[in-house]
Amino acid sequence: MREKICEMVTVMRTAASLDDATADKDSEKLTQLLTENKGLKEMLKIHHQFGVELQQASAQSQGEKTTPTHSDRDIDDDATPASSDVEDST
Repeated sequence: MREKICEMVTVMRTAASLDDATADKDSEKLTQLLTENKGLKEMLKIHHQFGVELQQASAQSQGEKTTPTHSDRDIDDDATPASSDVEDST
């Protein structure tokens, strides 16, 4: 009986250790994705700002009336993906 208990303790310790390693890996990946997402949103915001300005400047230089072809969306910098939005790569 004692041997079985020792074996179970060993198995449980191994499982806990593997679970900790997986949790650390998942946390690191989530942080990486959030950082990348924030950078991409900043780039998109800059693109929208300068794209509209360049389009208006080009139209003005050609003497055309300026009307934006698309509306700018507010980009939510604080948005975080839902857990279902993050694909598990393991």
